[in-house]
Amino acid sequence: MRKLGEIFRWFVVLLLVAAAAIAIITAVYWLPRRDCLCYKARIEKDVLQWEIDETVLEYAEPEEGVMKLQTVECKHGDRMWLRIDKEWYSVDYID
Repeated sequence: MRKLGEIFRWFVVLLLVAAAAIAIITAVYWLPRRDCLCYKARIEKDVLQWEIDETVLEYAEPEEGVMKLQTVECKHGDRMWLRIDKEWYSVDYID
């Protein structure tokens, strides 16, 4: 019985270490992307439009009365469709 309890304890410890490793790897991958268009296109894809912010100003300049549709490539190498007007923009991945 004692042997079985020790095996179970090591199994739980290994699961906790694996969960911590997955959390760290995920954080290292997504934290730099959270201020990028690719994050909005992939994670916040249910949002239809965003107000113009500094994230989109790196890729396009809004103009009064003009709706732009263009392809952009973010600094992480992801290609996306960008739709932008004077006040709003939206972004989608190119498959």
